[in-house]
Amino acid sequence: MHLIPLLLGGSLALSPPQPNATSTPTDRPPETPGCRRLDTPGAAARCAIDRGPALAIAEADVDIARAHRDGAKVLLPSNPTLDLLVARRRGPSDRDVNVYGTLRQEVEIAGQRRLRMRVADAEIDAGRADVAAVRRTIAAEAMLAYYDVVAAQRLEAEIGKVVEVARALETLARERVDAGAAAGLELELTRAARVVAARRWLDARRRAALARAALASLVAVDDGVEVGGELRPLESTATRPRPELEGSAARIRAWERRTAGIRRDRAPEASFVATGQ
Repeated sequence: MHLIPLLLGGSLALSPPQPNATSTPTDRPPETPGCRRLDTPGAAARCAIDRGPALAIAEADVDIARAHRDGAKVLLPSNPTLDLLVARRRGPSDRDVNVYGTLRQEVEIAGQRRLRMRVADAEIDAGRADVAAVRRTIAAEAMLAYYDVVAAQRLEAEIGKVVEVARALETLARERVDAGAAAGLELELTRAARVVAARRWLDARRRAALARAALASLVAVDDGVEVGGELRPLESTATRPRPELEGSAARIRAWERRTAGIRRDRAPEASFVATGQ
């Protein structure tokens, strides 16, 4: 009976456990290969990256930055301006019509176009770094959620074994009491231990269900995921480049170049005017 104090040190449940049992609805839609069954943290990360909207938003920001660069490639800062003036003179014996035309075009002479393109290039670099950072964040969240599920399922299975032991001890105590070899207190203690262990099993089962729901949300699987695999140490990534730092450096470059462009706006712009009559 030395297991009783161990079994009593937990929190409560009333129904017998089935640690490895999962409910499967009969009308469940066909599984999508690779995302409804996750056996490795890498698979969870790939599914979260492929199905998450955050990465698509970051990639759209890169497309916008590329569009800004295309706009910065324009050679002339503004559209040309054409002015037409039509004059008519009428006399007693003749009639004249004069047409005057003026074509005006501004030209940047301080290198503003080149600087705008450099600003757009820095913004594209920052956007690409953001994509890498979002990809890294999504993968980290998915891998943490995967290991949460694996740990919760293992805890559920281990406590299920404790419940089985508690149930066997309760049966043995009942037989001993019926045979007159033990007092009724022994049966009550083993029964209390079984109830406490069952409560702990229900709590572990609830945690496992919550962990699976969180992982299913990350990989965008509406009706839940099945998770296998074991707890293993992750490879350290401390020496790898940090996309967040690269993105910050690219933004600093963009701000510095934009500041230089604002200063160059003080330079006068030349205008070419062509007039015809």
